[in-house]
Amino acid sequence: MDKTPHEFEDDLRIVQTIEDGQIFFCAYSNEALFRKYPTDRAGNAKVAMQLAVVALSQVKLNEDIYDIAVWFNETYRDLRGRFSINRYRYQRHRKLISHIIVFSAANVRSDIETVVAEAFVALGWQIDSKGSSSVEWLDAPDISDVSAHHRLKAFGRVQRAVEAYRRTGKT
Repeated sequence: MDKTPHEFEDDLRIVQTIEDGQIFFCAYSNEALFRKYPTDRAGNAKVAMQLAVVALSQVKLNEDIYDIAVWFNETYRDLRGRFSINRYRYQRHRKLISHIIVFSAANVRSDIETVVAEAFVALGWQIDSKGSSSVEWLDAPDISDVSAHHRLKAFGRVQRAVEAYRRTGKT
């Protein structure tokens, strides 16, 4: 049994509600309703928390991949390439990535991997390739149609995290 704490539990609050005679477990993140689970899906609050942790982890990872892709393209315009990540399928409750895969010219591939890995670590993710062989593949999205507003927001978020990490070595 995995004894590692679910890293997203602190970001969630589970509340039991009754609507039209049916019991639900509602997961709130940042005081907003994140997910609602009927009792036939989540028999108790602990199961609802586990389901919500996995869902929130996926949302946060997708957000981080997107923002890192924007930050990378804005910061390293001379390094052209795309990246994907592998994530352990049975470790989705943790901020853990197994591999970063870069699609680019061979002479810049390791540079891109280093920069992208640093950004993930700065945002609190661990990279560990020694885990389970069961992984899911997540591609960085096409960011060509990102609005200027979102580009600035994503860039600022990742840039602040990377600068803080470079200064302190901590996330």
